[in-house]
Amino acid sequence: MLQSLNAGSFAFKNATAQNAAIEYLETLFGDLEDQAGPAGLPQYIGGDNGLTAAELRPLADGILTLSDTDKGGSFDALPQSIKNVVTGPGYGEIEHEDGSIVYSLPNWQADVPDFARLMGTSDPDLQGGYGFSINLTSTIGGYLNQVNEELSWGNGDSDLGTLLDVSTRNVEANHGLLTGENGQHPGIDRHDAIEGLFTYEWSDNGRSAAGLVDWIPDHALNEDDPEAQELAGDAAAGLMETITSDDMYQKLTDTGVTIGDDTDASMGAINGRIAEGFTDIFMTYIDEFAAPDGVDQLKNIEGDGEISRMSEWNSSHSDLRMDPMTRVRFLEYAAGDPDSAIRAQATSTAYNDQMINRYLTTDVGAPASAEPAGTLQGLVDAAVNNEAIDRLGDEEKAHKEQARVRKIGMGVAGHAVGKIPYAGGPLGGVFMSEIDNAMKQKSGEDFSYNTQTNNGEFIRRQVELGVLEGLVSQGEVAYSDLSDELVGSGPDGEPRLLTEDELREAVPDERASQILEGEVSYKLESGDVSWPGGAVNSASSRVNTYVADHGEGYDAVVYSLRAQSTDQYDDRLGEGKVTRLPKRKEN
Repeated sequence: MLQSLNAGSFAFKNATAQNAAIEYLETLFGDLEDQAGPAGLPQYIGGDNGLTAAELRPLADGILTLSDTDKGGSFDALPQSIKNVVTGPGYGEIEHEDGSIVYSLPNWQADVPDFARLMGTSDPDLQGGYGFSINLTSTIGGYLNQVNEELSWGNGDSDLGTLLDVSTRNVEANHGLLTGENGQHPGIDRHDAIEGLFTYEWSDNGRSAAGLVDWIPDHALNEDDPEAQELAGDAAAGLMETITSDDMYQKLTDTGVTIGDDTDASMGAINGRIAEGFTDIFMTYIDEFAAPDGVDQLKNIEGDGEISRMSEWNSSHSDLRMDPMTRVRFLEYAAGDPDSAIRAQATSTAYNDQMINRYLTTDVGAPASAEPAGTLQGLVDAAVNNEAIDRLGDEEKAHKEQARVRKIGMGVAGHAVGKIPYAGGPLGGVFMSEIDNAMKQKSGEDFSYNTQTNNGEFIRRQVELGVLEGLVSQGEVAYSDLSDELVGSGPDGEPRLLTEDELREAVPDERASQILEGEVSYKLESGDVSWPGGAVNSASSRVNTYVADHGEGYDAVVYSLRAQSTDQYDDRLGEGKVTRLPKRKEN
């Protein structure tokens, strides 16, 4: 056997003709399959045989290469025992002298640890073929969808995680599983596979399972590769359509797993690393999340009703289109993880900061920026509230949790936005690095000084400071006219106004209040100003208009999609219904 391994290593590394390499690999693995007998290659090669990782790696790489149609191989070219473990119990056979028997669950459980040991040595930059990858990912997910407890065989779920690390390298296969396009597992429904991957309580917090979606932001933001962006956008649309259906929403929010006092935790609470991946997708497609698609339907609903569901990738315009229900459900999954909820909130606040700049600099008659920012904020608030109502079972506690997350998220954004230059265009991915840096540098309840819970008051100070910055850029006010404590440095070293959080961190609270409520408010009481784009009105009028327009977008979402009780959560959102609820008094 060792002689075959060495020969295989030499041939794989040095064969120059693709067809010759594939032919050699077929012959090599065929010979090894004969040597292995009924035990099969996973146990024969990957078992306790004294071989080192360095000695196993050429064989693992050979399996991936042989399975890949792009390299001249195919899934069918693999030995039967490898196909058995990849497609799982019930979908293969084991040859014996007296005939063949069906590949069973005990057979699979015996093979997985050895197969994981073997494939875990493979080159991390090498992927298996489409069939190998989607079948292996589906097999693992389908199996996990049938178990409701910690694995008691092999090395627990670490072996399955190792295999997912290998199978999810193939992004075309990930796309296929998320969208249902192209070939699928011969017997496992993709919805069951995805449910299993997302709702199993992984010991690694869902890191390996998140590989199914982690590639989407990188591909989406690759401006040099339109095909990669297309694949990512279509996969994101497929993901959202799949997991926000009424059936999947029930399964992913009520998993039966106990986390703390919650005996029916959501997938985001169970696997924070997957929730983090969802938040990355939200940050990547943030302009699309803030888009008006479907919002008018919310405004016009009277009583109970349903909105048209939509999750699609628009190839001609290269954008993702989603209805509000899809968006809020997707964000609710993310909000199950406390850090992801704060990241989403910080991103919404940072987005609003960019929209204030856009509002002050775009032409009269250009598309509004305040209302989309309000829509985005409403989606995040509704998602955080709904997750808390589902978890805590109490409206008052959920509302306090929403305010707490908003407070901390605004604090994170307050320490990040000064380092983010005005983009002036698409904002996908713009906020990731600075918000994540702020998350690492700051933590806890002391992160933000904003104590407001009413949405309009939450953003008013942010808008006031943004408009004052606009007055400075217009030459109406000079930095030298302002208190030194209010002026800091931007990413390019040029002066800029501090955010409220930065100011309150730099000076005593009483002094900060004097500056914000006295000096800033006074400077905004100007006469009419000629703004870029042609608008002519006062600074205070600009503030009030932005806050009102922001509230229009916000109210359309929260008074239709934010649950005000556990009954409303269960009866309305769980069935995809929308109700235009009366406004609730904000505390």
